[in-house]
Amino acid sequence: MNNKISVYELATGDYVAHLTRHYGAVTCLAFSLCGRHFASAGQDGTVFVWETAEVWCSGASSNPQAVTCQGRIEDLIFAGADTSYSFMVTVGADHTCRVYDASLANYGPVANFLFRRPLIAVTADFSATNIAVSDDSGSVFRIPLITPDSRTTHPHMLSESDWNQRYQFSGHTKAVRCMQFSSDASLLVTGSDDLTMRVWQVKSRVCVRVLQFRGPVTNLRRCLHPESIVGKRSLITARPLPPLKKQLVSDALGTGEKYIDIRLPSRGAHFALFTKAAAECNGTIERQDSSTPSNGVSGDGLLELQGQNADLATQLAAVQAELATVKNVNRELYDLCREKILEQRKT
Repeated sequence: MNNKISVYELATGDYVAHLTRHYGAVTCLAFSLCGRHFASAGQDGTVFVWETAEVWCSGASSNPQAVTCQGRIEDLIFAGADTSYSFMVTVGADHTCRVYDASLANYGPVANFLFRRPLIAVTADFSATNIAVSDDSGSVFRIPLITPDSRTTHPHMLSESDWNQRYQFSGHTKAVRCMQFSSDASLLVTGSDDLTMRVWQVKSRVCVRVLQFRGPVTNLRRCLHPESIVGKRSLITARPLPPLKKQLVSDALGTGEKYIDIRLPSRGAHFALFTKAAAECNGTIERQDSSTPSNGVSGDGLLELQGQNADLATQLAAVQAELATVKNVNRELYDLCREKILEQRKT
């Protein structure tokens, strides 16, 4: 909110601290993939790199690394999953893409890339070998970090003939606001103010798909297919998140000291319902046991239970067969509709 950053503990929803180092509005926040650092940037042109553990312990009195840029910061990301190989990348209105070592950001950038127009967005692949940046005209550039001539300690002007032929993705007519690489870095997805989202092949720089929207595309994220989508097993969330609280943890304790438990709760809300149902079921079984003779279930009762189980199994098989038939009909209807729509578009 404005120039303040509110920090909460996600497991309990407890409010931890307000960070007020920025003089202008904070526009960017990003966590490193390992969770060791997080960075904040804004309109004042300053980037602060915070140690997550220090913020938990010291709160507002923590001492972050400060990086000053010339102009407003539009976007920042962390690239690289390993703590020893993690970069922070910033882009902004000063036409420059800067690459920092996440743990030594205050020593200055390890690479600067100067462009002809203000930069809007930045993204990187999982291995931190490629960076993609976009400017306000709709152009997207890929910056490979593994070539010998791609790193320098001083800004340099990129040659248009070189970068346009090898690294530029042309197709958008307005500013590109968001980008994401695929997991294997073979595809690049971009969203723009021209109401389109494009999927590019990275090596050939060919647009393989265009998706049209009714408004500007301002944000997108890569989402891996969970098991509940591609498989038959359904995944149930076991840890519901509590609401965030605005009271400081130390004030709630009333001791002046702050104790923070970062362990996730091991039992969710559904566990209480399960235990309640189990207790009721156990009570029913106990009442039934008390009403039955001590020698156990009679032979007639056992045969009756076996007959009920056989009937239930038969009914379940019939329902599964009917469900499979409905799925086949739906699939055939979908294929028919798709063919009709494609034929209409061709004509």
